[in-house]
Amino acid sequence: AGSDLYRIPLAEELLFFDMEILSPLYRLARMEYRSGGWTAEAEDALRGIAAAAGGMGYELIQYHHLGTGVDYLILVEDETVEAPRYWGTYVFRLGLAQGFVVQVPRPLAELNSFEYAVALFETMQGRALLIGGAYPTANLDGSADLVRETNKVSLFSLVHQVLLRESGSEPLL
Repeated sequence: AGSDLYRIPLAEELLFFDMEILSPLYRLARMEYRSGGWTAEAEDALRGIAAAAGGMGYELIQYHHLGTGVDYLILVEDETVEAPRYWGTYVFRLGLAQGFVVQVPRPLAELNSFEYAVALFETMQGRALLIGGAYPTANLDGSADLVRETNKVSLFSLVHQVLLRESGSEPLL
């Protein structure tokens, strides 16, 4: 709180995330992941998306949960960057998923909200889990509080919008 470390994303940064990372990633996850694996073309596309994410200070992690056998793609800020932006972490379930998105805009400030959100995401077999990356009062001007209407220009909001747009006519709650 009060660190002023959260950086508001620029419009061009959000556009890049949308066009080069989020939209292609979501389409790839929905169309090219089959029976626990990727086609060779999809693996090439994933490498390209990971490179684009790396240019924005993010990592794209493919995670396989040994206990459940479920695969995920995780978009997380690279811990080695010199000036982190605190834009959040985004988890996408691969394979069978229900039309639910679980959002946790204030995981650091609201007691047990992160743990509850993860449990809800797993129990409901949600399609995506969005986790805010900054404490709501990180910036003294209030710009790090993702639930304030005046702060709608954020990667957190963009990921939500891309999920809605790319889901088309499929139900998404």
